[in-house]
Amino acid sequence: MSLQTISLHAQEIDYRRPEFSLADLQGVERSISEWDGKALLINFWATWCIPCKREIPMLNELSLEYQGRDFEVLGIAVDTIENIQKFMQVIPLEYETLADEDKSQDVAFQFSNSFLVLPFTIFLDHQGRIFWMQVEEIHREEIDIILDKIFKIKSGDLPFEQAQLDMVNELEILMQERMAQ
Repeated sequence: MSLQTISLHAQEIDYRRPEFSLADLQGVERSISEWDGKALLINFWATWCIPCKREIPMLNELSLEYQGRDFEVLGIAVDTIENIQKFMQVIPLEYETLADEDKSQDVAFQFSNSFLVLPFTIFLDHQGRIFWMQVEEIHREEIDIILDKIFKIKSGDLPFEQAQLDMVNELEILMQERMAQ
């Protein structure tokens, strides 16, 4: 199945983010609605997941770079708070992270409706619509393409559907370039 087919299927369904609450690392229950009006990169990860750990420095940089721009990185750990706190002694997290080993899996299933493979990254536009989901390690070049389209939706430069199609085309070109190397 091509990226374009996946994108078109998502458009037909008109995915919206699910409603959920999870505890932050201080144990405070946080609702996803707290981020309404902002674009989000939601990254499901765990301390034992090698590709997840490779993504964190880049996600830290992204979070700091986009501060104050109606975009946030939100980590959702499929892990215990204790494991995350130990992990953060080695690699800090510069973005909000929610955690609950069992409930986090349930939230991931609400998004994907099928299975959980980590890392799992979801992009929501400023209206809470699921713009893109990626199962596997994500790279900065991909994120830049995706965020460019999300911000063009917000500015009115592109309608949602066209932005999604343009993004899929650019991601396919990027993938082809990587395979050619």
